[in-house]
Amino acid sequence: MTYYILKLVIMLPLMVAMIVGALWLYRKYQPGMVPGVRQRDLRLVETLSMGTSGKLAVVEFGGQRILLSATRGKIEQITARDMTELERQAYAALPMADAGVSDHPNPFSGIMNKALAARASLRQNRS
Repeated sequence: MTYYILKLVIMLPLMVAMIVGALWLYRKYQPGMVPGVRQRDLRLVETLSMGTSGKLAVVEFGGQRILLSATRGKIEQITARDMTELERQAYAALPMADAGVSDHPNPFSGIMNKALAARASLRQNRS
């Protein structure tokens, strides 16, 4: 009986230490979290709560700043504008801002810009 209690007292902290160590290693080396590697073209600049069910958000995407309205049911673009040179310089000064960026245009960026332009033209045609 003493042997089993001694074994439990030794093995239980060892197992807990191994679990904690494995979780720490996973968090430190999980994919996509390596410092210095940029994987996103979209950056959330600022959000503002507009009551209990709505938010305004400014995101940077494809050299533009886009103002979005987010409610429980939908997300809508309010307006979009090109980033100023000062904003581009500030963004470039951020860590990970230009790591992993190639000189080739991002195809998703082009598709997104075309979709936003088409939506804006539809809205203008309705007015």
